[in-house]
Amino acid sequence: MTPSKNAVILTHGDVDGVCAAAIAKTSYPKAEVEFTNPSDFVSKLDSLSKHDCVIILDLGIATTKEAEARAAFQKLSKTSSIIYIDHHIRPPGLTKRSLACNRIVHRTNASTSELAWEFFKPDASYDFIAVLGAVGDYEEKTPRMQGLIERYGERRVYPEALFLEWALMVAKDSFKLGVVEELAQGKWPYQMSIMGVEADYIIRRQRTLEKYVKENAEKICEYVMLIRDPPFKATGSAATILTNFDNVDVGLASRREENSVYLSLRRHKESDVDLASLIEESASKVGGGGGGHKEAAGAKIPVNMFDEFLLEIRRRLPKEQLKRTRELDVEPIDTKMIKRKLFREIIERKQAEEELRESEKKYYTLFENASDAVFICDTETGKILYANKKAEKLTGKCRDELIGAHQSELHPPDDVESTKKGFMDDVRHDGTVNKEVVVMRKDGTRIPVLISANTFKLGRKKVIQGIFHDITERKRVEEKRIRAETEAEAARERAAIIDAMGDGLVLVGMDGKITSINPAYEKMMGYKKNEIVGENAADLTKKNVNPEDLKTAMESLEASMKGKVPSPITITLFTKDGREVPVILTSSVMKDSEGKPSSLILVFKDITEHKKAEDAVFKEP
Repeated sequence: MTPSKNAVILTHGDVDGVCAAAIAKTSYPKAEVEFTNPSDFVSKLDSLSKHDCVIILDLGIATTKEAEARAAFQKLSKTSSIIYIDHHIRPPGLTKRSLACNRIVHRTNASTSELAWEFFKPDASYDFIAVLGAVGDYEEKTPRMQGLIERYGERRVYPEALFLEWALMVAKDSFKLGVVEELAQGKWPYQMSIMGVEADYIIRRQRTLEKYVKENAEKICEYVMLIRDPPFKATGSAATILTNFDNVDVGLASRREENSVYLSLRRHKESDVDLASLIEESASKVGGGGGGHKEAAGAKIPVNMFDEFLLEIRRRLPKEQLKRTRELDVEPIDTKMIKRKLFREIIERKQAEEELRESEKKYYTLFENASDAVFICDTETGKILYANKKAEKLTGKCRDELIGAHQSELHPPDDVESTKKGFMDDVRHDGTVNKEVVVMRKDGTRIPVLISANTFKLGRKKVIQGIFHDITERKRVEEKRIRAETEAEAARERAAIIDAMGDGLVLVGMDGKITSINPAYEKMMGYKKNEIVGENAADLTKKNVNPEDLKTAMESLEASMKGKVPSPITITLFTKDGREVPVILTSSVMKDSEGKPSSLILVFKDITEHKKAEDAVFKEP
């Protein structure tokens, strides 16, 4: 496939659409990306005629838009080639021929991300993008996606997909574009620099949304709930939250904008309701439009017809089917009560040792797979009772070496006394303590960590838990930032000094290209800065140096490029207007913060007046 130089990707702004766009970007790296929704995308096609290739992803066509879509596609095909990849139910009258597409990839039993993966065939290292899109759109049950989930592991795929969904739910298009770019670079959501800035906000936003939904959800009919105008315009996520409520099979979330109401529908994972058919039939009945697939759908309804739309939903929902699904899914209350009673009786019969072992087992499950190193210590002795897999990785020691050792042995010998005192302070402190310390690995390497410590009861023993988060990378980034700021400040100071110099000065990069000149050089030679910067220093030397001095000048320049510091030389330069200027050329090498050569400094001292004085002396009788 030869990528077009003038391509555009038009896609849905949800997880599936964003992931599909990232996959397309691996084949069309210079393509523009624009976001829209199924309700509005047909009307947007007119604006894309300036592109010679239009790639449309994850945007279904409602039956009510069939004629409009056919006309818009046929018009666009006169100026652009069209690739249309989608998994939503499509009106039967819309075929590759009637839509005038060069390529149509359509299948309703897979996500658009998976279909895009099959079509564009990117490198295998990008296949995780397809599985994130599939999970985000409830289409991960295909054999290919199940294979990828097994390969990457559920514990990675599902949290990453959920985090991506949270991040995109109300994100601006500029943020989504950043996500597309970083996915196309092979980065998982938690690796993205753009997510690092937003991570805390994303989590707080989701918690706010969950609280709002719990407090404001309203029942539409049995097994169906509605939330109106959720915060952040997060209708998709709000509808999903509703399906996690007891006895809710279908969640609806609405958002009013001017004269329209935008809707998202989600169904419980055990439900068999076909939301695509439900939404399309109900929306068209009231003059709106919508579509999607069985698990998730959306619609746009005239605001004055919204109540009628809800009545239509009530009429069309297969109530008995919902009831059967939920009856199979919900455990009888009596059984739950019996289980709780038995559990209490068992716990009460436990002896102290058994209670401790059960508690340790509980915390083992929780902490063993934590993303950070976790240590649990006896508050009285300071000895380590427990360390997880990440603790082994952090310290370079096996668990047998860690358990039973004093917690101070985790730190450098010169920090032992201060860490012992800090440990006792942490034990006496109520609540959580956060602080930075240094851990010394078995091989002597020192690792900066952020500790979050708190005390609690483990069985009948008071213990202190320390979560050690490796901040090596954060420290490296911070040091790099400080170094960059220092270098920038130094560069500004150098620039001020250079500009104030009376002698002409030229900076040359180690690639031989001129990077800057000062005002004195401009005045001396008659060139403007934009005429010189970017030129090859050797070429400029050949052009401006008197032929009699050229060999000496070139030898000096070549020596400087090799990192040597040649002696000052006297040469004659030709200015832009042809005047001769005798100068003394002094060369030196500028080094970066790591001591590596970064630039050459060429200083040209105008000795015209000195020469005139010499000539006057020699002319005296």
